[in-house]
Amino acid sequence: MKISLEKARYLHSLRENCLHSDSIKSHYRKIKSSLKPMSYDEFVDSYIIDIYKYETPSSPQRRFLNNFLKYC
Repeated sequence: MKISLEKARYLHSLRENCLHSDSIKSHYRKIKSSLKPMSYDEFVDSYIIDIYKYETPSSPQRRFLNNFLKYC
């Protein structure tokens, strides 16, 4: 799978910002016991992948991720 350098930079920034998000950390702590054993880094990666895979561009979760960088 090829992606542009711009897209790769965007996804890297998005991941870094998600890793430091207090709201995502809080959500992870709440559901950690119900998840298969995974680190916080793995949780963030799967969170981003799932939203981009299953959500439509106009869904609240997708808009949140698309706008996330503006507020960091």
